[in-house]
Amino acid sequence: PKLSTSGTDADRRAVHDAWRTVPVAQDWKFVLHTGTAEELDEVRAMVNDYRVHPSRVWLMAEGTTGNEQRVRSGAIIDLAVAHGWNYSPRLHVLAWDDRRGV
Repeated sequence: PKLSTSGTDADRRAVHDAWRTVPVAQDWKFVLHTGTAEELDEVRAMVNDYRVHPSRVWLMAEGTTGNEQRVRSGAIIDLAVAHGWNYSPRLHVLAWDDRRGV
């Protein structure tokens, strides 16, 4: 799901009917801009509303360059650990920044 900080319009982000049909064993990935309380509240609300098991929640730091990923990842990792969620870097960004077609 896209968070409000993603820049995507709310009507395009909220696909509640589809989310309710997601299998229990599905992972949920959230890309956080900086890990603000607002972003965290959105993630927690969705995790609670859709009864997502903590082992199925993945946080990633937003960024279009490897450097942005490295700068933002520390706070995001701390949030993931504090809530019993997972963290993953956006490997394609670390490898190629924002290049397309690689």
